[in-house]
Amino acid sequence: MSIKRVESKVKGSSNSKKSSSTKGKLVIRASNRKKGKRTRTIRKSAFRAVSNQFQTVLSTRVPQVIYAQEEFDLENEYNPATSTFTPEQNGVYSFTASVLFGSEPVTSVSVTLAVLVNNDVKLSSLETLSSGRGIVLTTGIVRLRKGDAVTVVIQTSAEGFISTSTGTRFEGFRVR
Repeated sequence: MSIKRVESKVKGSSNSKKSSSTKGKLVIRASNRKKGKRTRTIRKSAFRAVSNQFQTVLSTRVPQVIYAQEEFDLENEYNPATSTFTPEQNGVYSFTASVLFGSEPVTSVSVTLAVLVNNDVKLSSLETLSSGRGIVLTTGIVRLRKGDAVTVVIQTSAEGFISTSTGTRFEGFRVR
């Protein structure tokens, strides 16, 4: 099996390869010539976004968590306007979602954070914050199909807020 790294042509580089479907993207081309199999393109997929706005959370609702500040997105699959990740290819993806939550008034609160795929819960975490403040995190791997919509929601037992910090983040990458 041979693996070749294909990048956009760099100034002065004469041996870089470029094709219209991979223009400006980092891809790996893998082929197994001994078995006569076709070459397939494996695109690198990864993103990270954080919250840049204070979010009020009511105990009577299950709102989507807003991660509007995109830090990076290798394949343009994350939409910061909707805080939604939509993969361009099938595969297994790893996700981490977290929130820095605080209740008002400060009281013990249960917080559930869930990663949804097409509005179905795929990953979740339930934490009891005895001081009323803390980071709730969920992480895991999920098999996705091209075009699936991945979002994050929160449910709490008391009213509170999600803080703007790196403690409130949503990130993921393609494992396979």
